[in-house]
Amino acid sequence: MQKNKVIVVIVFVIISFFIFRHCVNVGASVVGTISSSVLYPLLRIQQLIVVPIAGWFDRRTTVAGLEGHVQRLQEENEKLFAENIALKAMHDYAQETSE
Repeated sequence: MQKNKVIVVIVFVIISFFIFRHCVNVGASVVGTISSSVLYPLLRIQQLIVVPIAGWFDRRTTVAGLEGHVQRLQEENEKLFAENIALKAMHDYAQETSE
């Protein structure tokens, strides 16, 4: 519950800051400096959160692709194994009948 209150307070402060910025005519350089000082850490934190998550999603799709590829290779292996057994049986039958 404490975590939710902190998030609500942070969101409220950010919204209040932007409302204050648009409603009060303070020098543009002061507001720009303050907004840069406030927003840079937030953008940096957002980047630190988004980049690992995006990498995880990219890896996740790669793993899913690899799992599909493994499935196809297993099916192909089973078909080749069955064909090999059939060819060995035909070869043994041919040898037994020729003797």
